[in-house]
Amino acid sequence: MPPAIHPVDLIEILRRHRLTPAIVFLTSRRACDEAIDTFAHSSARMSTQRSEAIREFLEKFTQDFPSVEHHPLIPVVQEFGVAAHHAGHLPSWKIAIEELMRQGLLDAVFATTTLAAGVDFPARTVVITQSSVRKSQDFTDLTNSEIQQLAGRGGRRGKDLVGVVVITPSPYIDLHILGKGLTGYPEPIDSQFVVSYPMVLNLLKAHSLDQIEGLLAKSFAQFQLNQRSSIHQDHLDQIKEQLTPYGPRECADWITQWKGFDLARRRKAHRHPIVTNDTPFLTACLPFLTPGRLIGLPKGPAIILRQYRSRGTFAPMLSVIRAKGTLGECPAHSVTQVYDRLFEFQPSRTIPWCQPQVLAQLKKELSQLPARLPTVPILPETQEKDDPLLAEILTEEFPCPTCPSHSACKKDFPLASKLRQKSQQLTKTIQALRDGLWHRFQQKADVLHKFGYITANSQLTADGEWARLIRINHSLLITELIR
Repeated sequence: MPPAIHPVDLIEILRRHRLTPAIVFLTSRRACDEAIDTFAHSSARMSTQRSEAIREFLEKFTQDFPSVEHHPLIPVVQEFGVAAHHAGHLPSWKIAIEELMRQGLLDAVFATTTLAAGVDFPARTVVITQSSVRKSQDFTDLTNSEIQQLAGRGGRRGKDLVGVVVITPSPYIDLHILGKGLTGYPEPIDSQFVVSYPMVLNLLKAHSLDQIEGLLAKSFAQFQLNQRSSIHQDHLDQIKEQLTPYGPRECADWITQWKGFDLARRRKAHRHPIVTNDTPFLTACLPFLTPGRLIGLPKGPAIILRQYRSRGTFAPMLSVIRAKGTLGECPAHSVTQVYDRLFEFQPSRTIPWCQPQVLAQLKKELSQLPARLPTVPILPETQEKDDPLLAEILTEEFPCPTCPSHSACKKDFPLASKLRQKSQQLTKTIQALRDGLWHRFQQKADVLHKFGYITANSQLTADGEWARLIRINHSLLITELIR
């Protein structure tokens, strides 16, 4: 998308107000090249002295880089002092343009916003022609960091007292986004570290398992995981303080004792024993699927309002509020992500399962979610299923019915059990966060061992030696196709 002002007129205005040299950021490579083409019919040529200086520089430059000798943009650069700089050009051409800008021989360079962080030349003025950028398959608003990265290119060290940022008028520009980006704080840095199969192979090639564990522990990704675990640790300490009044009674752990007694009593009341077919992973997820938890579903994020079991199959179900503000039901096994975000509220026993003002607040929170959200690492546990016949036998053996603390336990159990569940949930979360990267590494290593890329002693096989060099997305799939 070209700027609303014609490129030739834009550069003329900048020259007239002594705001050159300038970097004009456009949306695409094509827009940059089309902007350069418009100068072919312009009469606003540079002075003969500067044109000659550019010609002499390019003649010397082509001696070291012959690939730019016949570049089609050389005439425009020599006559008008403008150039295009984007990833579609040869590296040697981009080096030439950067050096011309450093020597002050060019008035303007048209570049794409994706190269804002890689632009390595001084400019007095930056021209921003957009407030959004195309990413993947859709346009996304520029973030504060991206806008500040663009604006930060304005101003030459040692030459300009201030840098200038010019925003061209256009119906496609949202001034609120740009104003917020120029004056606001940049977004927090989020680690992009991902444990991939080639990384596992290359680490095993160069280091022992103990060294790898130490390297992962020192990474920025693990540092951020440790920060999150510290927040959960503070919350866990508060929960433990609230559990202090519910200390040992006649039983050392009366909460667990009463829970077993209550479960056995309820199962005995059923004619048919309750049998669940929950997978180990789903069983590990269920303690985290509590009211207020932010989760990911196939159709987008949602917040849990309640968890219950279906009457027929006794399968775990969730009542949720979706991103569009609609209420719905979904099976727990459809959850794709469990996010490390919990919205505290008091659940209700009737639809919509919370107070109306709480529901409105949850809708607002869903509409303001950031692009990236931290997830809760789930570690599946192998647990033995309860034997319903054993529970029926043990019902008569529990001391609870004749215990002096029976009434107190019955009264305190709902709140104490809820606090205990939160405590156990936080403990698991903290452990999973602290061992997060190392656990992912071990998972990848187990898969590689299963497919024959590493031995049982974590040594690379012949296939592992060449597979470690394939550093692309879906690398394991590619290596399997090659084999």
